[in-house]
Amino acid sequence: MEPGKPLLILARENADNGNSNYALKRIGPAPRRVMPQLGSLLYHKNPEICKLATRAVMETARLDRKQFKGITDEQQVTLVRQWWEEDGIKKDWSNE
Repeated sequence: MEPGKPLLILARENADNGNSNYALKRIGPAPRRVMPQLGSLLYHKNPEICKLATRAVMETARLDRKQFKGITDEQQVTLVRQWWEEDGIKKDWSNE
């Protein structure tokens, strides 16, 4: 696994094209060691970057997706930010 997921997410800020969408889907979950970078992207000024980071955090941290069903993207961002602040930021992601 390559640690490029945070970079691909940031690449979307300046270009909304199929190539970055394809690359994000193709690359799969980010290595757990990049969780701090993904966590910081949850607070990016661009809401689209926050949404992409939210999905990446959910995937990489293996959060239970059932709790995110039926809610808006913005609500998902809020819940993942809350999880990050309460639990995620405290974990040692380098050893997992």
